[in-house]
Amino acid sequence: PMIHKLREKFAPDRHKPLQNVPNSAFDTPVIAWEAPEYIKHQKGRTWCIVAGIVLFLLIAYGIKTGSFSTVLVFIVLAAVYMLAHTHEPRHLPIIISQMGIKIGSKCYPYAQIKAFWIQYHPPFVKTLNIRTIDKFFKEEVIQLDGQDPVQVRIYLARQIPEWEGKEEGLMEV
Repeated sequence: PMIHKLREKFAPDRHKPLQNVPNSAFDTPVIAWEAPEYIKHQKGRTWCIVAGIVLFLLIAYGIKTGSFSTVLVFIVLAAVYMLAHTHEPRHLPIIISQMGIKIGSKCYPYAQIKAFWIQYHPPFVKTLNIRTIDKFFKEEVIQLDGQDPVQVRIYLARQIPEWEGKEEGLMEV
């Protein structure tokens, strides 16, 4: 047990981003900007009405078939969606340094990044995407906001491979 505690302290899991690395080389920017953690799209009245009707129909179907667990799942999903979309996205400092990429308090050394690509279709899509070696959370999407994508691409292409031609996935759209 003691050896495991020492390993955790001195050899953290290399597959996870480093958290809260104080005054490190990650904090010395080559390129830096601040951006929202995600883009919040405003839903119109029509969207809300259609979503409400679909939710009502799914709950009615669950009641009609006697599947009360299905009803409960749809109610919980609707509540979670409402909770997740009522707060505004935080603005995170983004730092690209000689050591890696820091997003807020998460640090990704270049050794943990397999590839990067930039999606740039203004005014709606302006993102830097990185694919990491992590087993579960493989992709990180970073909003470029007002940052020059060419400058970011030129610097990162010298550090890590670029995944050219990568398009937005279904979940991102």
